[in-house]
Amino acid sequence: MFKPVISEQGIFIMHNYRFRRSERLKSETSISGLFESGSSFSVHPIRMVYNLRVPPDSNPLKIAFAVPKKSFKSAVSRNLLKRRMREAYRLNKHILPGNSIAADVILIYLSREKESFEKINESVIRLLEKLKSKSNKN
Repeated sequence: MFKPVISEQGIFIMHNYRFRRSERLKSETSISGLFESGSSFSVHPIRMVYNLRVPPDSNPLKIAFAVPKKSFKSAVSRNLLKRRMREAYRLNKHILPGNSIAADVILIYLSREKESFEKINESVIRLLEKLKSKSNKN
């Protein structure tokens, strides 16, 4: 749940590694709005589609994960890749500052091969850092 981490300044920080149901993007209107008017960027093998919201609500960042059926026919394979993306996000969501970013986000797996967790984790870290820099510009 909470894990102590030492920051660059030598201060202990407690990170919350939970992925609560309230953080999940489930609304069909929000998801369709993302595909209609959202911005995106990619880091192989994942594309991030996001839509920044103003003002922030009680759960500022809502996220969903998708693996296309066209690329992976087997539901077992799709679920494995979604679990890997979800775990990578859960472990690295502390990159985004607390409640300062209000956005709807969907992570879409692009590759036709099953990538390792390490590769997916690296991609998610880079995507979260890009989202952080984009939100700071707005």
